[in-house]
Amino acid sequence: MLPAKTILELESFNEKLMQEDTIGQVCTHLQVLGGKGLFDTTRTILGIIIHQDLAVECNWSGKNSKPAFIKVKNVVLLILGAVRQKEVEDIIKGWLRTATDRNGGRSRRSKQQMNH
Repeated sequence: MLPAKTILELESFNEKLMQEDTIGQVCTHLQVLGGKGLFDTTRTILGIIIHQDLAVECNWSGKNSKPAFIKVKNVVLLILGAVRQKEVEDIIKGWLRTATDRNGGRSRRSKQQMNH
């Protein structure tokens, strides 16, 4: 079904996301696919959900008689959730990875290396 090639397919996917378990499962799947940083992750997820042919037909607000992406609210929420969670996970991983450098850890290691 994905990427959606028509507005009807996108609307159908939007409706399926209303089911309680579906949005969580899809969100988890998209987080794994992600990318490096907010920009890449968002673009990767958009490419998975929306076919290029449909992307050309849509815009955010529906100007010029184009389908409005903002109207598929569950899809927008899905993307926001997947991207935010991926970003937060990456921040947590980095914070934990650099834990030994905080509170003087880096300078202590430097001093120990100089003494050996």
